[in-house]
Amino acid sequence: MKIPVTRDKNNDSPVVMLDTDDILFIQSEGGTIVFQTESDSYYPLAPSLSTYVKHLEEYGFHKLDRINLVNKNKVKGYNHEHGKVLFNPEAKDGKSATVAFMHRGKLREQIETWIKNNTSQ
Repeated sequence: MKIPVTRDKNNDSPVVMLDTDDILFIQSEGGTIVFQTESDSYYPLAPSLSTYVKHLEEYGFHKLDRINLVNKNKVKGYNHEHGKVLFNPEAKDGKSATVAFMHRGKLREQIETWIKNNTSQ
């Protein structure tokens, strides 16, 4: 099994997929889990949005609101009035994600470019 980890407890360094076969032992260090291997120490990714923001931006994820991180490659519609990006605008109950009110005007053109790229196939 592989576990996503980093080499620092703040998860600022690149993500590494640590093979469980390489782990000598797992310890708790000041409330933080640490995976010890023969040559290094690794820290699990903290399950927070801010951690994922750091590591997923290069894969197309963007923070549109304080409560979400959106894959720009999946956005197919935008309701500017309600401040929501849509992933399946044709579906009655399709999933959506909010765009922060204060950023709606600033992000509108960027979101519309994503939609154009995602729907012109």
